[in-house]
Amino acid sequence: MKKTVIAVAAAILAVLGLSHITERTKYAQNAGRGPGAGQAQTLLVTATPPDPAAAAGRLAHMRKHLRPYWIPTEAGGMFLLPSIDDAKTAAFFKDLAARMPPPGREKDFYDTLSGEVSAFFEKAEFEPGVYRLDNYHREYAVDGKIRFDSDGHEDTALPQGESFDFTVTGDHLKLLRHLNTREWSGYIELMDPKRPYGDMTYFYLDMSDALGEPRPPRDANNRPAYTKEQIERFLKLHREMLFCAQAFWAYAK
Repeated sequence: MKKTVIAVAAAILAVLGLSHITERTKYAQNAGRGPGAGQAQTLLVTATPPDPAAAAGRLAHMRKHLRPYWIPTEAGGMFLLPSIDDAKTAAFFKDLAARMPPPGREKDFYDTLSGEVSAFFEKAEFEPGVYRLDNYHREYAVDGKIRFDSDGHEDTALPQGESFDFTVTGDHLKLLRHLNTREWSGYIELMDPKRPYGDMTYFYLDMSDALGEPRPPRDANNRPAYTKEQIERFLKLHREMLFCAQAFWAYAK
């Protein structure tokens, strides 16, 4: 167990430390969602795999193999990864790039993928409600918690068990439609941890806009005068966006 925690911590630190990932390829099937042996044989005969050379096929391929992972730099954000293992991440994207004509420059490849992911999160159909989620975040948790941000706010406590129910609200969905998604150093950054919901480093302002709520007046130092209660609510919503994004990625149509 101790070795696993150390390995996970090293993988996360590699991501946070601008790890140099130069290769990408295919990752294994969705954890815990594989069909039984008989069903698998039927699928092999009848199912047509998505073509990653086409946009719809790429999105289906990514949704099958990638998952949102929380990155606790700055305000906290998310990457889409097949695993916290750098080698598996490198392998997946190498394979995907090889199937996308024309190859082009590496940044063009990741810009294309992040643009398609961004469009999906802006336009796909998804309703508020209770969703059953896989608790894969335990892989990189320490004592059942994952770091939240660089500002010293408390860590995010994970639910217990291999799966859990999460309630997606209308506020979650409003924020979800404003995720600042982009390419970053060979990654799909689902939520930019510096500017999570727009172009403001003081991201509470972008949250107000996304939620359709008025911005507060300015104080004597020209700073937005949010109340303690408002900030606590924003931080709670921001913390929960990992699970909202996970539900959307798995269930949206």
